[in-house]
Amino acid sequence: MTLPSELAVHFGPYRVYPGQRLVMEAEQPLRLGRRAMDILLILLEHAGNVVSKQQLIARVWPNSVVEDINLRV
Repeated sequence: MTLPSELAVHFGPYRVYPGQRLVMEAEQPLRLGRRAMDILLILLEHAGNVVSKQQLIARVWPNSVVEDINLRV
């Protein structure tokens, strides 16, 4: 799969194509769940800045009651 590199965010061995919701490691696409991808895109959008739990919850679970434990890995 060949995608224009200018559309990608690069870090380590990974390339993220936000518009396609695609993460590549080398030339292999990685499978991420919808919420994991949402969180990754929010963190990339705010690269270099702190993203609070409240911000993540508001963006990833906008119409749900979510406990802090949902953000622990």
